[in-house]
Amino acid sequence: MRKAVSLLLIALVVLSGIWASGSSEDENVIELTFWNEFSDGARYEATVAMIDKFNEENPGIRIVNRPVANDDYFMTLRTAMASGDGPDIVQTENLETLWQFVRNGYILDISDWYAERADRFVDGTISECMYDGKVYGIPLFNYAMGVFYNTEMLEEYGIESIETWDEFLDACQKFKDAGIAPIALGNKYGWPGYHLLSPLLVRNVGAKRTLDAAVGNGEAKWNDPDFVDAVSHFEELNDRGFFTLGAASDDSGAATALFISGRAPFIITGTFLLSSLEEAPPSFTVGVAPFPQFEGQKGDATGISTISFGVSLSSECRDVEAGLKFLDTISRLDVAEEFVRIGQLPSCVKGAVNNETANPLLVETSEKLNPPGAIALPFLDLILPAQLGEAGILATGSSAIITGEMNTQEWLDELQSQFEEAEPVLKQNMY
Repeated sequence: MRKAVSLLLIALVVLSGIWASGSSEDENVIELTFWNEFSDGARYEATVAMIDKFNEENPGIRIVNRPVANDDYFMTLRTAMASGDGPDIVQTENLETLWQFVRNGYILDISDWYAERADRFVDGTISECMYDGKVYGIPLFNYAMGVFYNTEMLEEYGIESIETWDEFLDACQKFKDAGIAPIALGNKYGWPGYHLLSPLLVRNVGAKRTLDAAVGNGEAKWNDPDFVDAVSHFEELNDRGFFTLGAASDDSGAATALFISGRAPFIITGTFLLSSLEEAPPSFTVGVAPFPQFEGQKGDATGISTISFGVSLSSECRDVEAGLKFLDTISRLDVAEEFVRIGQLPSCVKGAVNNETANPLLVETSEKLNPPGAIALPFLDLILPAQLGEAGILATGSSAIITGEMNTQEWLDELQSQFEEAEPVLKQNMY
């Protein structure tokens, strides 16, 4: 989701501190900086409320919020960490976005602290904050992939179910025959396209075998026939003309606008869509369904594709006890409930998403897209080496599928070739 940024801009941000910041006038107050990518909208408001709650309860500690725009965040963070000017508390998207800092010694091991609070969190969410069996952060909230739809359009065209892939294709064809491009897609930067690969692999290959490929164990390769068959369904959607006209040139925001304005009945995306729906409510009711099931699928019927946002302490945190107190506060149920209420975000704290704190669609997505015991596969850019992700073959390949410059076999052949030249991100013992 992040575009390349100017190193000059990064230097200015890091050295001059153009974020909104605060400094304590009382030298006895412990001041810790919290860097995150929640720079606007509901996520910003929910984060500010969470920080304000902590500062109110702990007058001897001040958490200073320093949000950075999503497009610039990780490049800015890497530069700052490497120069020794990083934050005390840091937000990541877990997995590789966290582990790159763990491997370089920038993140604190909080395993002992977490062990006493493990029951606060939704089952399974901590795995993306772990590295070599140790815990390096807490899960804050997560997003899962699903099929969001315009309920009124489906009713108008007599579509009752999209539970199976064949039903979904039939529905898409019905809209196409009526002159309506069914699936809103804005793949200008490549990531919306390759995000579709994760649920396709979950259903048709399985999370375990996909993770085997990610660790390079020799038994599973990205260009194996079953992987090619799974990913070919993305090419199928494109070949059948089911994506909106600007799929290759529009960005994600443009695609979201097409869906919200009622010009496309479907959008296949993560639950980060809910923030856009809060900011620009559509005139129709939005429905959500799990990614369709395939006849004879070899993967996971209960599998989901997900990304988890977490909070960690820097190994250079100026006061570890104060930092851990902040983690303790933001993982309390009452604070997490307020976080959900303000941001309409799928918190990883047990019980925080409920009928009192969440709107009906967030409750529905939590139940349908992230059910208890679901088998989770992270988004591919979180489990593959960084150079293959947003600026690499995953992104360029998904764009090439849309434009017809590459087919699925060629794409995955190139992915496997580049993967063999890189060091795997995951380690076998993690899953």
